[in-house]
Amino acid sequence: MWLISFLCWLVISLLLATLLKKVAQKERLSPLFCWTALVLPCAVFLPNFDVFKVTEVNFIWLNSSAQQQMQFVGEVAKQTTSQNGFNINWLLFGGLFIPSAYRLMRLTKRYRNAKALIATGTPYHLSTVPCMVMPMNQSPFVIGFHKPTLVLPQYFMHLSKQQQDIILAHEEMHIANRDHFHTWLWLVLVEICWFNPAIKRLSELYVNAMEQRCDLQTISRHRYTPQDYANTLLLSIKLSQQGALNPFAAHFTGQTIKVADYKQRFTFIFSHAPVQIKKSLYVFSCALLIVVLAKGAISQVYAGQDKWLYPVANIDISSHYGHVTSFRKNRPHRGVDLVDAKGTSIVAAKTGKVIIADNKTMAAAFGNTIVIQHSNGWQSLYAHLDEISVTQGQWVKSGELIGKMGDSGKVTGTHLHFELAKDGQTVDPLIYLNEK
Repeated sequence: MWLISFLCWLVISLLLATLLKKVAQKERLSPLFCWTALVLPCAVFLPNFDVFKVTEVNFIWLNSSAQQQMQFVGEVAKQTTSQNGFNINWLLFGGLFIPSAYRLMRLTKRYRNAKALIATGTPYHLSTVPCMVMPMNQSPFVIGFHKPTLVLPQYFMHLSKQQQDIILAHEEMHIANRDHFHTWLWLVLVEICWFNPAIKRLSELYVNAMEQRCDLQTISRHRYTPQDYANTLLLSIKLSQQGALNPFAAHFTGQTIKVADYKQRFTFIFSHAPVQIKKSLYVFSCALLIVVLAKGAISQVYAGQDKWLYPVANIDISSHYGHVTSFRKNRPHRGVDLVDAKGTSIVAAKTGKVIIADNKTMAAAFGNTIVIQHSNGWQSLYAHLDEISVTQGQWVKSGELIGKMGDSGKVTGTHLHFELAKDGQTVDPLIYLNEK
């Protein structure tokens, strides 16, 4: 099921990134939309929530010493194959994230090298933030987390006072917005999720949206004319062509931005175009609908693969869940009684691990009893057996023979007492056995 959710995440992420790209080609986006597009598809990994009826008291299958020993808490059996079976999920996980670890180490090395190189620059003190002027014509950028440093190109010292002020104001606005930190997070996400091209596309959209936002904020706060600001931007672009790309930045010129994005950026500088919320909300509404439908489809597939089976072939119920009788001292029945001939085959209701297979661990009234631990905190109990065909610690598949029906323990006749419990609380087995 992890693989199905993973594939849905890839498809929805790519679809959402493509739709946002189309919107961004004509309208101005908020950087927040990129984060939303990143998080929204991850909803397919959320767990399924079961709604089930519980008893008023806690799980009481075991006596006190057995309860302490078995500890019916959590997901004891996540595997659905034999204990010695090979889990392909680990192979897929390693194939995806071992390269991610290598890419992160390489990114960290590049960051350290950049910091070491920047330390050789010349300090510039006419700014409200620490600045270093490098002996090269790279694009201005910010590096660092707690104490960000503004790295300026060599040509900065040869610009006019107004042009210098515009560049400094722009970069200081990035720092005020913590864009340098967010850009770093996107770089890390791109390296970790190298197998999902949508993350890289969203990262590029974020850089564009971030720069467009910073342009308008800088012009508005410092009251620069769009013409002066655009001229400085254009000059910086030309002079930065001689420099090398540095990935750790909220760039003033952003060398990762394409020519078409630059043209759009200049257009927004002069038009003061607002963020288009309606179109973006429409995109996210469609994406949310797709996520909900995908999650529902995944749940259906999961349900189809993980249905509970009746433990007997002939379904003849003599006592239902919650039934009260004097035979049980007027206590509600905690399972269902299935009637058939002595020696009738009993099978596992679902794949799991046998944790009890004897007539000693449980209360004497249960007689020969089997308890199977299933995935996600589920247990099933089979009592009053004539024979037990499995041993404690054994893995059994759904529908596999585990014993024979009998009349051991405290009974009024031959039958199988069958219970289901979720996280230590019994539920009505028929709710799940009768699921279509």
